[in-house]
Amino acid sequence: MAAPASFEETLEELYQGEVGGEAFFCALLARFKEPDQQYKLGSLLQLESEFKAKIRPMAFAHGVDLVEKDQSRREVVAFADSLAGDSWEEVISQFAELMKGLVARFEVLGASVPSTYSDFGKAIVEHETSIGEFAALEASGETHRSIDRVAKQLANPLPRPD
Repeated sequence: MAAPASFEETLEELYQGEVGGEAFFCALLARFKEPDQQYKLGSLLQLESEFKAKIRPMAFAHGVDLVEKDQSRREVVAFADSLAGDSWEEVISQFAELMKGLVARFEVLGASVPSTYSDFGKAIVEHETSIGEFAALEASGETHRSIDRVAKQLANPLPRPD
């Protein structure tokens, strides 16, 4: 898994990845309506939105196009729609498997940032690792604490349902 050739390419991949992540979680929000599921998916959506906003100033400063590509959304929505099964458990299990590869990719991206942005590199890894942890915990039945690491990162957290 090769690192991007430049910091600008890293920023582009990250930015469009967050655009796709928002679309993915929106697609799942339309599919799963239980309050706990909505809270968890909404929190994941919020994390993607906040991280995209964190990337935007740095991307702009490095000349990266800030246009959110429709293709980034379409591909991810099609993937979300293709997840087999009607149950939350079936879909989350598939999502947990997908996240293993995404966490590995974000580790490569985090390591590829210039040393002057080391805090940002760590944030990249923490961001994706927290989503991977959510999926793994949720899939293993540890639903009571699965979203905690994600929620701790949010500047604007969603209220937990009663």
